[in-house]
Amino acid sequence: MKQVIFAVALVVTTSFQAHAAGDLWCRGNFTQVYVDKDGNVIVYATFRGDYIMLCNLNSAWKSISTSACAGMFTTALTVYKTNSTAQIVYLAPTVINKTCATIPTYNSAPSPLYVMTYR
Repeated sequence: MKQVIFAVALVVTTSFQAHAAGDLWCRGNFTQVYVDKDGNVIVYATFRGDYIMLCNLNSAWKSISTSACAGMFTTALTVYKTNSTAQIVYLAPTVINKTCATIPTYNSAPSPLYVMTYR
């Protein structure tokens, strides 16, 4: 029984690590944060050197709900106002062969898994 549990744990751990290894973790500042007339939340991210869209406050965008977007918007404003560092994580399938400096811009950007602030 212990061998079966170990084998299952090994498979789950290996699967998670393989998935996480392809994720993209981007860190930098937001020097501008704005919401356009359609509700798109857009930031100028220093790790990209351009504008990227985080989400939409009025309708679900790339599987991000409006309530999750409100939280991301608040986090983006906090990063901007406090001059903190932001961390955005993008999941592997959407960022294959990309770096933080080469992800698509504006609404072509991949949807973030999360947006975090830290010092």
